[in-house]
Amino acid sequence: MNTSVGTISFAALLLAGIPACGGGETGGTGGASTTASGSGSSGEGGSGGAPGVGGAMTTGASTGAGTSGSTGAGGAAPKGEPYVYVGGYGNQIHVFHLDVGDGSLTPVGSPVDAGVNPSFLAVDPAHHTLFAVNEDGGGKGAVASFHLDASTGMLTFVSRVSSQGDGPAFVSTDKTGGFALVASYGGGTVAVLPIGPGGVLSDAVDVHDHGGGSANPHQLITSPDNAFAFVPNKGLNTVTQYSFNAATGKLGGATKLDAAGGAGPRHLDFSPTSAHAYLIDENASTIEALSYDTAAGKLTPIQTISTLPAGFQGNNTGAEVQVAPSGKFVYGSNRGHDSIAIFSVAADGKLALVGHQSTMGQTPRHFQIDATGEMMLVANQTTGNVLSFRVDAATGLLTPTGKSVSVPSASYVGVVYLAP
Repeated sequence: MNTSVGTISFAALLLAGIPACGGGETGGTGGASTTASGSGSSGEGGSGGAPGVGGAMTTGASTGAGTSGSTGAGGAAPKGEPYVYVGGYGNQIHVFHLDVGDGSLTPVGSPVDAGVNPSFLAVDPAHHTLFAVNEDGGGKGAVASFHLDASTGMLTFVSRVSSQGDGPAFVSTDKTGGFALVASYGGGTVAVLPIGPGGVLSDAVDVHDHGGGSANPHQLITSPDNAFAFVPNKGLNTVTQYSFNAATGKLGGATKLDAAGGAGPRHLDFSPTSAHAYLIDENASTIEALSYDTAAGKLTPIQTISTLPAGFQGNNTGAEVQVAPSGKFVYGSNRGHDSIAIFSVAADGKLALVGHQSTMGQTPRHFQIDATGEMMLVANQTTGNVLSFRVDAATGLLTPTGKSVSVPSASYVGVVYLAP
């Protein structure tokens, strides 16, 4: 049922980001990880065995392949002003203006009431509507939409509909902006919600039950060409591969990719420059490099590599994975070691470890690289801080800017450039 809850204002927009590990999500159970470049045990994302807050960056012996002296993503500079949006547990979204010169974050207005646990956020391709999950249980899981005023950055509440499952942990849109895609971690379902004129959400046109609460679907995204959709299921240890009908929103033709036993697939990101994708496994603390058959919508594993340094013995869970806009580097976050693992990408799509950067806090649930490829924002959930890092376009290495802000239980951070 579609319900309205009034009007609120707020400074504005965002990109997409990571799932949920609170409100019904459980962490890894531990066990040795199967890796290509290191070993260690994995478990609930905490700070055991992690480098201290404010720890120094450590780097590997190799800068890897595929680097160059180019800057940013290699494309046109984004237009407008960069804003940062932080979701989390509670009922607020925090908004900041990002100074790309020094990495500082300046609050914009007061935190915005966005309903229960807006732990993950997304924006449509046209930058007209912002979406937030309400990660709640007891049949109250929902997705909310907000109209964005591009001139002021203010948000006006538009609609809220059921996520068709408890504990929605992820929301995205398809490439046309016609549908919102939601994965409900606690309920074991994925759903497709039509987006009407003005960003109004309607009740789901398609719902798939992946096996109840034990399935733990953690993401629902479409392929770069919008013809297929993918769902990493942490509990089932699979990635479900669907066809996607962009006219009707229907998912069909499901096949499954099996992950290594107990690995716990969590998040997937596609390369913007080649037919490859990268899957982070929560329980095993690994990233799987995958070749992608664009005609069949099929993912095939070609490599599994640890996100942890060799010899690490503490508890850890993998969280977010992202490919740099240049396609030359892949990044993965470690909750426990509390670091960002940095990998270079070879011509065949395989990864080589470059190094690790401390996240200067505990439990880096989410991070995002801005559209220029030159700045990364990291959200540390346990310590409740968001920090900026400079990205070296040639090596992929990260350098702390020394700038940070406090946001309680930060679970998502997104960067978007807004132009009136």
